[in-house]
Amino acid sequence: MPCTGWFSNTVGYGITYGATDVLTQVEISYVLVAALISMDTPRQIGWHLANAMHGGASLEEARAVRQISIDVAEKSGIKWKEGVPELN
Repeated sequence: MPCTGWFSNTVGYGITYGATDVLTQVEISYVLVAALISMDTPRQIGWHLANAMHGGASLEEARAVRQISIDVAEKSGIKWKEGVPELN
């Protein structure tokens, strides 16, 4: 079985966040939020929403990305155990 620590560090953070010549850090955070919402990982969703805002996203933009991601996931049949974290 592959090491999830290696995967997270090498692929998740190394390649993903290292590709800022393609997408901005905020755009990468938005992509990760959408993926994490579809996988029902609330802790990580909160981290990446906060990271988008630390990178310059406005509260309104982050809320819009969150809601659009929820809407698409719901239309795809995704159900959440504990819901998706709100932005304060």
